[in-house]
Amino acid sequence: MPTGCGPRMSWSLPTPTALIPEPLLLDDILAEIGTDSRVIRLFDRRSMPTAGQLQSRIANHLDAASPVEAPADAAQALSDALAELRRSLG
Repeated sequence: MPTGCGPRMSWSLPTPTALIPEPLLLDDILAEIGTDSRVIRLFDRRSMPTAGQLQSRIANHLDAASPVEAPADAAQALSDALAELRRSLG
């Protein structure tokens, strides 16, 4: 064996059963947390509003909002400012 060569390595391919993943088990740890907990339950079906309730909330919000005023037309002010600039330059 030439000097500088390391020991011979042997590689083995995984067996087909090693390639089959184990099932992923999800444990809902939030199911065991008490009601006085500070954990926020974002998608708790029991506290989610129905589609009708959401529609009603949106309608109430839109009805309570102040009407949006149309923006003032600034075309005349721009024209006046450009005319003033032209006068000052020439």
